[in-house]
Amino acid sequence: MVVYHLAYTRIILHGPIEFKSIHLLFALIILFLTTWKKQPKLWPWLLFLMGAALFSLSYVLLFKEDMWVRYGFPPTHEVIVGFLLIILALEGTRQAFGWVLPIVSAIFILYYFLGHHLPEPFYHEPETAQRISFYLGSSLKGGVWGSALGASAKYVFLFMVLGALFQATGAMNFIISIGKILSRKFKGGPAIAAVVTSAMAGSVMGGAAANVALTGSFTIPMMKKAGLKPEHAGGMEAAASSGGQIMPPIMGAAAFIMAAFLAVPYIEIVVMALIPAILYFVNVAIYAQLQGIKEQLTPETDTVSIKEILLNAPLFFVPLLTIVVFLLRGSSPMSAAFWGIMILLVIVFIRKETRPSLSQLKNACVRGTYAGAQIAAACACIGPVISIMTLSGLGIEFAFLVDTWSGGHLIVALLLTMVVSMILGCGVPTLAAYLIVAMVVGPALVKMGLTMAQAHMFAFFFAVFSYVTPPIAIASLVASGIAGAPFGKTSLEGLKVAAAGFIVPFMFVFCPALLLQSPVNPSVLIIALISILIAFVCMGASMLGSYLIILAPWERILHSVCAIGLLVGVALQIYVLISAGIILFVFLTIYQVRKRRGILAPAT
Repeated sequence: MVVYHLAYTRIILHGPIEFKSIHLLFALIILFLTTWKKQPKLWPWLLFLMGAALFSLSYVLLFKEDMWVRYGFPPTHEVIVGFLLIILALEGTRQAFGWVLPIVSAIFILYYFLGHHLPEPFYHEPETAQRISFYLGSSLKGGVWGSALGASAKYVFLFMVLGALFQATGAMNFIISIGKILSRKFKGGPAIAAVVTSAMAGSVMGGAAANVALTGSFTIPMMKKAGLKPEHAGGMEAAASSGGQIMPPIMGAAAFIMAAFLAVPYIEIVVMALIPAILYFVNVAIYAQLQGIKEQLTPETDTVSIKEILLNAPLFFVPLLTIVVFLLRGSSPMSAAFWGIMILLVIVFIRKETRPSLSQLKNACVRGTYAGAQIAAACACIGPVISIMTLSGLGIEFAFLVDTWSGGHLIVALLLTMVVSMILGCGVPTLAAYLIVAMVVGPALVKMGLTMAQAHMFAFFFAVFSYVTPPIAIASLVASGIAGAPFGKTSLEGLKVAAAGFIVPFMFVFCPALLLQSPVNPSVLIIALISILIAFVCMGASMLGSYLIILAPWERILHSVCAIGLLVGVALQIYVLISAGIILFVFLTIYQVRKRRGILAPAT
């Protein structure tokens, strides 16, 4: 599968339908074989599924032209092919991610069958089973064959492989070493190391749970060793790793699909996400530093070779810079990923110390391919949902309902979008939660004055940070296992650390300059950035009860007032409120400095 996708970036072997067919066939076979390995007793069922996948997708490959000629009037055997493809997409996704996403998709499909029995606003014109099977399974345009599957094949897969190859090389050793150095320099050292390493790893991996498993395996023990409670260490890592999905240049799979839906180059998504991602990680670092002051953490003492850091740095930076350069030149994400992989493989073999064995390379390809196969199945599963939203008119009805329920008030509509995104994101992959919400609520937000980019980015952020939202909080679940901490306490701590992830989306809705969408007023952007960063300091101080030193209760209250005032001031562009917030922050800082120097009596 890896070789096929690499070859396709250099040579157009065939058309997009064939490319999507082979991509999905590879993905389904890999998922079913993986399940066979884990549960050998299920081999008859899995053998049937593989046979069905081979039959239905081979039929598309062989008779694509005939299917186009008969478009809209499929014979019985093509209806069966469409039905099989829908079932295969649902079952492949179930084996990859569990029951939630297939159930969501199945509910939408059932609605398309029975919606003509429902009252307004959910009524739609009746459709026959034959037409539904065609629209959702064998039309070669929508349903399983929609743009989500195309984005998986063209954009996502090779970046999954690249992320796995980074793990198999010295690039991760470079990230770990940087984290150890930072842990010596700051009061919240080990926690800040977790933030930086998770941001760097996330920028090439783009998956929260995988990021926690990779970086958390050394950052969580480091934080615990320094004196942080297990649940605090786990929560810090979960919040930091979740941000990896919004960290350029290689964000999560949903970002690539967003580029496809907005019909913009992927580099534009990277540019829009840059400032929000930096704000998020700066907030997490601020929280880590303030927690370090409160807990009096001990610094990291392991020695780090500067020479090794410098020698390993090219393994991380050169492939990333290669990808960015190709994207800026207008190359496709597939082509950029190809050259990133090629450059990484060349550099890694230069030094004996970083040279991976064939077994390590094979295992990296296996990990990357399996991750890409999971995404492919999920995209095929979510495709029918997207088509049903359009074909049934449900998307327009939902937009009307959001407009009605919100009373035309944007802030209420945004809160509804946030809640829906977080609920959906609790049990489905980020890309699925993002796509459903963007298709359902996006039109209503656009009607209220948001740009398409703002609406989609808003849905994307809340889908991402559902990974730290109780009761499921997948990132926190993985982190709690590594930390040996109670899941409930870990998830609540992760939610506190990741608070900025729930605030920044509202900020870029009301202050579009944060997305760097033209035209950008530099003075507005600078004032907004300074105000938001000060608000994050105050927010962390209020939650933790520590700033330069431990805070008195009245100081915590004033820090809360300062944070709220600054954020509201930025959102509504009330510069008097921003000025008052900055003055209050300066007063509180001077007071803390004087207290730390012993000029004033310390708080009890």
